[in-house]
Amino acid sequence: MEKKNKKKKTLLILGGTGFIGKNLCEYASKKNFTVISASKNFPKKRIPRISYFRFNLKNIKSLKNILKEKIDYVINCSGYINHKKGKKNRKEMFTKHFDGVKKIVNILKKKKIKKFINLGSSDEYGNINSPIKEDAVCKPLTFYSFYKLCSAKFLSLMWKKNNFPATTLRLFLAYGPHQKIERVIPYIILKSIKKEKYFIYNGNQKKDFCHIDDICNAILKCLVNKKTNGEIINIASGVPITIKSIADCISKLTNFKGYSFLKKDYRKTENKKLWADIKKAEKIIGWKPKINLDTGLKKLIQFYENNN
Repeated sequence: MEKKNKKKKTLLILGGTGFIGKNLCEYASKKNFTVISASKNFPKKRIPRISYFRFNLKNIKSLKNILKEKIDYVINCSGYINHKKGKKNRKEMFTKHFDGVKKIVNILKKKKIKKFINLGSSDEYGNINSPIKEDAVCKPLTFYSFYKLCSAKFLSLMWKKNNFPATTLRLFLAYGPHQKIERVIPYIILKSIKKEKYFIYNGNQKKDFCHIDDICNAILKCLVNKKTNGEIINIASGVPITIKSIADCISKLTNFKGYSFLKKDYRKTENKKLWADIKKAEKIIGWKPKINLDTGLKKLIQFYENNN
């Protein structure tokens, strides 16, 4: 007697056309999920097997229309990142990273979904000593990180008071295909591939970089694990590395060393030594990153060589 195929679970990814959202759409569709991407704009190039809808937090009714279909899981990758000061930026941060999350939850709690994951940020911790555990006292230094932290606390409370199955995953520095070229790793790789000289500010900052495939794997493991309800979990490599060391590694892989250092005052909102303790992720969801930095950079260099 033939075994019946398990029915695919439907996954809604809010912000599905951004860097993390796009990679997550591709990854989840290969893992037997029916994937729906909801973003402010449609992508220039659509991924096969993905359904696309328009979604804007300023018009929350757009989410209600999408949720007319049965949705099992929701992941919120949407957001607004701009660390510049100003009333406009502060209002956008509030709308996208706190008020928006509350509005999403108010709609989802009536739909009996199996899990809601909100992507948090290592910036929530502020300038404290590393390696950082999830129970550290957070000292956010920007409106962005403050509202992210407010969302994390709100979701934990929603689980305790209303049994709403929410989890916050605090991502450290992600890297991989489709990332904005202004980010440090794609910037260095593209300059090196084109054999163009470039500058690095300072270079001694220690950061925690995690490949997007490992991050997507962690997100999906969390998605189907009820033990993560109400939890805040770090997702990172757990290994600190300086920006200079990354440049050195890329220069060896591309056979081009074209960088010079520029001294510049560090931002007051930057933690110059920031990396995670990831024991909680290993304990609860059985996750560890599999792609070391050398392997991840080789894959990414190949991606840019094939797409530029």
